[in-house]
Parts: sequence; C-alpha cells; structure tokens
Amino acid sequence: DPPAAFPPLVELGTSLRDVVQLHRLNWANMRDLLERLELDESLLRRKPDSVSGGELQRLSIARTLAVSPEVILADEPTSRLDPVTQRKTMALLSENAAASGIAVVLVTHQSSIAERWGTRTIALH
Repeated sequence: DPPAAFPPLVELGTSLRDVVQLHRLNWANMRDLLERLELDESLLRRKPDSVSGGELQRLSIARTLAVSPEVILADEPTSRLDPVTQRKTMALLSENAAASGIAVVLVTHQSSIAERWGTRTIALH
C-alpha cells in the first residue's frame, strides 16, 4: 500500500534520504533508480498526498531496491501503473533482482504478469 508506506507529513526526499543514511547507501544509486523508474527529482520536494498512486508505487520500489534485500514480497507492485510503465518497472525490478541475487515473490491477479516475469508460478483458485 504505497500511500501507507510513507509518513504523510514528511517530504518524500526526506524519507528516501533517511533510508540512504540509515543503510549507509550512496545517494547516486537512489538517484539512478529514480531516473530508471522515470521519476523526476522534483517529486522529492512533495509530500505523499501530493503525488499520484503510481508515482508512490515506483518510489516504494526504488526505496526497496536501494537497500538490496535478500527477498522482496511484491504484492501487486504495478497495480497503479499504466501498461507501458508497468513493463518498464517490472523489467527494472527483474534486472536488479537478477543482478543482486534478490528473490522476488510476486503476488498478482494478472496471469500475464506472472507468466512473463515469473520463473515459477503457483496459481491459487
């Protein structure tokens, strides 16, 4: 839930910089992720309620990828995105996961996404 993932009264840039500082990351890596997710840095001066759901969703993905976790539970990670942005975002998620050895557990209602991006699928009926 991207709107719940960011403190409502804090600028998005502050939230991302806090993650970078806490995990001793390089801001340039975060900037690269934002650029690859087609997010303009001007968004970082805004609060969560003043950007779109799709922008918040991509900011959440950037924040997650920046810390290089071992596993990402991605529950409908592109549900708020248009089809073109959805493909680009899934490609970035997939590329970063493969390059970093991150396991991604993808939860989706769209079988086309599961078939395209999953290496193993489980269908629940």
